[in-house]
Amino acid sequence: MIDALTEALKADIKDLPWMTEATKVKALQKLTAFNTNKVGYPDKWKDYATVTVSRNDYFGNRLQAITYERNRNLQKIGKPTDRTEWGMTPPTVNAYYNPPNNEIVFPAGILQPPFF
Repeated sequence: MIDALTEALKADIKDLPWMTEATKVKALQKLTAFNTNKVGYPDKWKDYATVTVSRNDYFGNRLQAITYERNRNLQKIGKPTDRTEWGMTPPTVNAYYNPPNNEIVFPAGILQPPFF
């Protein structure tokens, strides 16, 4: 699927009348330089073992989730970017291009009928 998308984009870039030849060359270089293609679900899952969920405490559960995410984000400070991390969950019905990482992401949710 990503190979087909890449080939379609390559053909579109080559046929663009408003783009100069030099810009087309740069665009094609960027297109072939995709670092990562993320399809379906991440290879590394988040570990929620430290989050305690109670059936009768919505606000406590919410506080636990917020605290978990805050601590997880704080632990990233000063460390290299984790390029394997996904910006959305696998069941999300969406797809995106992430310019800083030059990657395309297709979560499993968008790969289900009626979307795909």
